[in-house]
Amino acid sequence: MSWWIIPVKLETIETRFRADRRLAFQVLTAFGGKNQQTGPSRLLQEAEDGRRLVEFTSETGKHGKAVVTHEWVTVDEPGEIRFSGVKGPLQHLEDRFTLEDDNGCTQFRYESSIGVRGWWFGWLIARFYAKEIVERMMRTHVPEMKEAIENRASRSSLFPPDRLRCATRSDRRRRSGHQQRIAQPTFTRGSRATFTARLAGSSVVAGTSSLPKPTAISASIRPLRALSMKRPTASGRSRVSSTVNPALSMAPA
Repeated sequence: MSWWIIPVKLETIETRFRADRRLAFQVLTAFGGKNQQTGPSRLLQEAEDGRRLVEFTSETGKHGKAVVTHEWVTVDEPGEIRFSGVKGPLQHLEDRFTLEDDNGCTQFRYESSIGVRGWWFGWLIARFYAKEIVERMMRTHVPEMKEAIENRASRSSLFPPDRLRCATRSDRRRRSGHQQRIAQPTFTRGSRATFTARLAGSSVVAGTSSLPKPTAISASIRPLRALSMKRPTASGRSRVSSTVNPALSMAPA
């Protein structure tokens, strides 16, 4: 009973590859060399049921220490890749890659669980020590996988990416906002004034709008401005300034 293993589930990581799912699957299952997606690997054995025993060498990121694991790899093309550890520092290691098609792109999900022998004592080691190390490796490897797969897709002639369909939500919002800005007319200060003056003086708007023309507005303002500018005379009466409107200043008081 003291050697029981209590698995610890790690944080699930999800991301989106701008690449065809079939190409992403081929890159992730290219074992037997210096694979940038899963670290340097070496194919050890192929079973009759299609499983492959692969040796992986990866760095923990802590003091640059390399960790070697032997894992059985089971593939379900092109949607799933499962890894089951048989040799390594962890007595229980189960990883699962899920690839789903998303409008010509690939929605990727990385799930993992680890465990250490020792029942509750082993669970404490896995939960509060090993979990942080493995999750840090996962967060480091996933962006590297994404970059390598998308670079491969950009050079692929068999599975070229559909850039119009395969776009992130931010790209779609940016593209739709750009189209809206193109559809709406933009005016500078001078062009807006010219457009407004032409619109107000056009016969169509003048016949349908209740707003008067600029010339009519100016004519109606002049008498009001003249009446408001009065000054007292020597006799105590007020008269309109002759400088403002000579015609009104000549009227009898």
